[in-house]
Parts: sequence; structure tokens; C-alpha cells
Amino acid sequence: MDASIGNHGVWGLVLQSDFVSKMVLLVLFSMSILSWAVLLYKVILFRIKQQQCKKVLHEIKGCNNIVEVIHLAKKHASTLPGHVLLELLGHMKTLQDNVSADILQMYADQILDEVMYVEESYTPILAVTSSVATLLGLFGTVWGLIHSFIRISEKQSADIVTVAPGIAEALITTVAGLLVAIPSLIFLHYIATKTKELEHQLMNLCDKVTNLVRTSSVKTVKDVVETYDTQDQYPLS
Repeated sequence: MDASIGNHGVWGLVLQSDFVSKMVLLVLFSMSILSWAVLLYKVILFRIKQQQCKKVLHEIKGCNNIVEVIHLAKKHASTLPGHVLLELLGHMKTLQDNVSADILQMYADQILDEVMYVEESYTPILAVTSSVATLLGLFGTVWGLIHSFIRISEKQSADIVTVAPGIAEALITTVAGLLVAIPSLIFLHYIATKTKELEHQLMNLCDKVTNLVRTSSVKTVKDVVETYDTQDQYPLS
């Protein structure tokens, strides 16, 4: 590695670094792109799904019986809240001999668990990126310091010209690791918060349905679900 780094800047230092340091920086750069892609993908989806939930929650306030909920579910069958309603109504159909709001609430919790599991997809990428990027930066730091000591041993000198390239290389990888890890950690917490908000909206939706079941007679609910086709049209993935 050329010792004259003063006239080359950061990019020149990167170009002068050895194969290992370049690979570390390349991996960190790829992880950064991946984490930003996950963030943008999740932000777009959350915005769409929260708008869908807000719309369905507004409309379901005007539903006074299960029949109106069925019509609402059919209307929004291609949305996430529509999928939740369809799944819930499907369980009502299987329980038509013993329709209970408490049992329905149990199934609602199961449906929400499945939906949230899908919504949390790709977030492990951010968790891994925030942890691994820091360790890669530390690895680059150690690697650069090793180079500095090797150069000192080769030249039998510890002046700044000998030590500076290795130290600069170490600091570059350290900074790169932090620049990847810190945003990834922020993205992870942001997505976790948005997921909880979405879950809260869907819980309110399920609570509305179970409340309607409580206020309806068993016969009414049975008659409705017996003639209802609970075909799900919403792709979760």
C-alpha cells in the first residue's frame, strides 16, 4: 500500500487498500443497499396497508350486523383487512354449530399472528445487517492495524509515514461499518413500530366483528355463514 495518502483522499485510500479491505468494504456496501431496499419496500407496503385498514375501519363502523360485514369483506377481498375478515368469517362457518365470540376471538388472535409473521418478513435482514456490519468494521480495524505493525517491522521505523496508511485503512472500514449498522438499526426499530401500528388496526377490526357476534343471535349468525362462500383473494406474500 502506497504511504502517500495525503493527496488521494478517501477514495484514493480505498483504491490503495489490499484485497481483504476492499472485500470488507464491498460487503458493507452491499449490505447497505440491501437494508435501504428493505426499508423502501416495507415503507411502501405499510403505507398502502395502513390506508386500507383505515378505510375498512371507517366503513365497518357503519355495519350493524354480520351480513353487512360479509358485504364489506367481499368488497375489500383483495386487501389485507379484507383477508383478515374473510379468514375470520371462514372460521365462523366451521363453528356454525357453536358460534361463540370467545372462540372467535381465539381464532382472530391466530389469524393476526399469521398475518404479523408475514409482515415481519425481511426484518431479520436488518437485524443481521446492524450486527454484522459493526463486526465487519471491527475486523477491518484490526486488519488495518496489523498492516501498520507489519510495515513497522519491515521498515524498522515507527514514523507517521509508515504507520498512517494502516491506521487510515482501519478507520475507513470502521466508519463504513458504523454507517451501515446505525441506519439498519434505526430501520429495524422503525419497521417494528409500524408493524405494531398495523397490528393494532387489525385488532380493532377483529374486535368489531366479535362484538357484532356477541350482539347477534346464534341462529342469525348460523344462517348467514351457511350461505357465505369464504374464498380468500388476498395474496399474503
